[in-house]
Amino acid sequence: MRPTKLTKPKDAELAERRATVLNMRKSGATIKQIADKLGVSDGTVHNDLVVTLKQLQERTIELGDSLRELELARLDSALIAIAKQVQDGHLGAVDRMVKIVELRAKLLGLTLQRTDITSGGEPLKAYIGISPDTWDE
Repeated sequence: MRPTKLTKPKDAELAERRATVLNMRKSGATIKQIADKLGVSDGTVHNDLVVTLKQLQERTIELGDSLRELELARLDSALIAIAKQVQDGHLGAVDRMVKIVELRAKLLGLTLQRTDITSGGEPLKAYIGISPDTWDE
């Protein structure tokens, strides 16, 4: 629905009420206490909390995604900056490259937790790239 002059004040009032509901809840007020204070139903307070928390969750995810993209771009720039030294075989640059690649993998969720890797176990074999078809050989 396209906002009109009539809906803008209502939207502002709704946003203000939701902020008040959240702040009161954070301060320890019960849903009933909030409803009584604001003159709305318990269900309205509950719905305001659900909507507000969902919006906060979505915003947090968006911010996390933005930060992840920024960090990946920085790591990519670092890889580009040391590429020539890596190609020339400078061990310090190779070591740095490995660390940067590990950081990128962590940011992208491509690493296993240490608790997932067991010596001789399937997770370790999968992590180092051994085909499941040859595990018993």
